[in-house]
Amino acid sequence: MLHRGPDDSGFHLGAGISLGHRRLSIIDLKSGKQPMYNEDGSVVVVYNGEIYNFKEIRKSLENKGHRFRTNSDTEAVVHSYEEYGERCLEHFNGMFAFAIWDSNKKKLFIARDRLGIKPLYYYFKDNAFIFASEVKSILQHDNIKREINKEAFYQFFSYLFPLKGDYLIKDIYELLPGYFLTFDKGGLVKKRYWQPRSRTVSRGEDYFCRLTEKKLLESVKMRMISDVPLGASLSGGLDSSLIVAMMNKFTPDKVKTVTVGYEDVNNEFMYARKVAEHCNLDHREMVIELDQLSSIIPEVVWHMDQPPVKTSVFPTFFFSKKLREKVKVALVGEGSDEIFAGYGRYKMMSLNLSSTAGFFRKSLRNFLTKKTMYADNSKSKKSLLDYYKQYSYYLKFFNIFRKGKYVPLGYFNRKDETSVSKGNGFIDYEKESYDVIRDISAKGDGDALGRVLHIAARKELPSIQLLRVDKMSMTHSLEARVPFVDHELVEIAFSMPSNLKLNNLTEKYIVKKVALKYLPREIIYRKKEGLQSPIASWVNKEFKDVFSPVLNNSSLVKNGYIDSRFIEKLLRKDISSQRATQIWFVSMLEIWNRIFIEPDNINNQDLSINAFL
Repeated sequence: MLHRGPDDSGFHLGAGISLGHRRLSIIDLKSGKQPMYNEDGSVVVVYNGEIYNFKEIRKSLENKGHRFRTNSDTEAVVHSYEEYGERCLEHFNGMFAFAIWDSNKKKLFIARDRLGIKPLYYYFKDNAFIFASEVKSILQHDNIKREINKEAFYQFFSYLFPLKGDYLIKDIYELLPGYFLTFDKGGLVKKRYWQPRSRTVSRGEDYFCRLTEKKLLESVKMRMISDVPLGASLSGGLDSSLIVAMMNKFTPDKVKTVTVGYEDVNNEFMYARKVAEHCNLDHREMVIELDQLSSIIPEVVWHMDQPPVKTSVFPTFFFSKKLREKVKVALVGEGSDEIFAGYGRYKMMSLNLSSTAGFFRKSLRNFLTKKTMYADNSKSKKSLLDYYKQYSYYLKFFNIFRKGKYVPLGYFNRKDETSVSKGNGFIDYEKESYDVIRDISAKGDGDALGRVLHIAARKELPSIQLLRVDKMSMTHSLEARVPFVDHELVEIAFSMPSNLKLNNLTEKYIVKKVALKYLPREIIYRKKEGLQSPIASWVNKEFKDVFSPVLNNSSLVKNGYIDSRFIEKLLRKDISSQRATQIWFVSMLEIWNRIFIEPDNINNQDLSINAFL
């Protein structure tokens, strides 16, 4: 994991335990070396991330008699564990994945931040426990047999992410956001220490506007703590523009920003230039050529640790590369859409529509009858069935293969494989989501939109958006910080009435109200573009020479994981936008399989695209 920590490395070796660390030096560059110990060496930590409120924590711990040897946030983690044990997590505001070895108790304590900004994977079998920030580090162990986890594979195919913390390889798991685990002679125990609560506070727009602005400003300021140069990604959209405008309040220097995009396709350079001029930024641009993308696909898959489900990995890859030329830390705008209802699907769901068909015909009728998502506050409706219907409807938006209830996976043709087989090679989509929803149903008295945003924050945000940002930024040894994904700001968002997030089909209503103090109106209320690549054009042209040989020689088809008839259908002429997305997704699965499953040695592979053709 040299790319995640090129500045330093360290090890702790003891009876029954070994810890390793690679460091990207951000705070206390000289004395912040890891692993880091308490005063008597009985507690040791390896840690990835930042605890932004570490100075306040340090002051409190010093008052309790703890002695600090460094100025790093890492040492605050060690002493917090000494003082509070597992409840130390309640004191941290930040992004983190860490492991603490308590030699007195012979106990390993591992935790991940509340919203899953930093990744953490582990292997557990036959009383052996291995963990790392990236799966390929775990796969270096000779005893691990690389087999596809079929249930996780199905969920990935259905939802674009496994729902229950399983990874695509057997016996490897993701520690879910807001969870910690302990491992000692008594075995492994997982516990959830935090989840967002949907508990509406009956206050008005002005109150929540002031509160949201105050907390977002605090969040931005905290995330600018750094002993190395920092900058920001600027898309020209609302979220990144607001973050950059707020950064200006806390530095006398020009904020360094980068915008990336495709020439003449979803071109946001014009809007980013307006923000750069408005905020007096040190701004640069980078145009991505479509023919650049195919050559870096294996490298992107390697760093993602899983098939990339969105083509937005490419802009993130390139803006991270460009920003790293000038800075080591970058603030990014991810998280606002999942927390404040920024996607078009929330509008569709608020009208109780299953597709865009009939939007204009049904919208007026639904508004007149008040069939909006946030019109069901009756406590009598708060049953598991209510959650199930809402979440099932929400998850359908992620299924790019769905026609009816089923997805095309070849291995379910085998009757002895699983009880959910329908006998025809497809899987019952809704039946399989029910048990998962039982676990992730929201707590509190929030309405339907609040509960749907709850699953977005718990599942979609960490599994798609934050994973992409972490993996692509760390590919270039750049630390990305996400001010919108501050757990206190998330709790504020989940306490506000839904009409302050989605108001008469205006998404992120309260964020836009806040932004009026900082940005031109044309930036705030313009049409949302996003970071997606021109997938249909790409698949029909530049990517054609990649997907055809990859899918025509598919190992996943040969081994029965994907139905061969489905691949034949995909490769017919007249590739539509939907089919292009499907071709992209299955091609990424195939390339992931050839990198992570098939080779005898997971390391030192040829990641040139020609190796996969």
